[in-house]
Amino acid sequence: MVKSAPLASDMLQGVVLRFDALRGAVLLIGPVSVGGDLTGEVLRRGDVVIGYGLAFLYEEDALLPRLVIDDFQREYRGREALDFMLRRGDAFPRADVFGRRVSTGTEEWLFLKQLDLAGPLRAFVYGSLEASRPLARLRAAIWLETGLADPVALPEDDERVPAFLRRSVPCFGLSPLHLPELPRLLAGAGES
Repeated sequence: MVKSAPLASDMLQGVVLRFDALRGAVLLIGPVSVGGDLTGEVLRRGDVVIGYGLAFLYEEDALLPRLVIDDFQREYRGREALDFMLRRGDAFPRADVFGRRVSTGTEEWLFLKQLDLAGPLRAFVYGSLEASRPLARLRAAIWLETGLADPVALPEDDERVPAFLRRSVPCFGLSPLHLPELPRLLAGAGES
């Protein structure tokens, strides 16, 4: 019953590139021909799953929630569980949380107060929902669009960008002609 609760995730199509200097990966969505001047390592092409989670307070790890049970025994699953944690979690520190530990892929129970609700939402790239460990931590999502002279932050109301993705990583529009400049452009994006 508990393991059948879904993870808070989105499925997108694109190319996942890892850049050592970024300590994570970038998701490129749109017409991509990777090669030539682009220095990133291709981790995956096609369907990718973006799993969302929160960092532990006292560990270098994160948890992707499946299920939250609050103090009144109300259950929240998948996306609803993560939304509850982000919106109302501080009012329920003893709520039970069941989810997947990112570093090991193991499923475990813990109290909500063990997670960093004040920190940023984290995004991790998986090859499939069944994969126990991520390919990488996602640091940015970029929609490739012809006709853009400069990189632009995508507007808040851009329907292509899932809400949790927008909340967890910078989301940009970029001309495919600027792909060779990607490592330099991302160097200024910061890190959390």
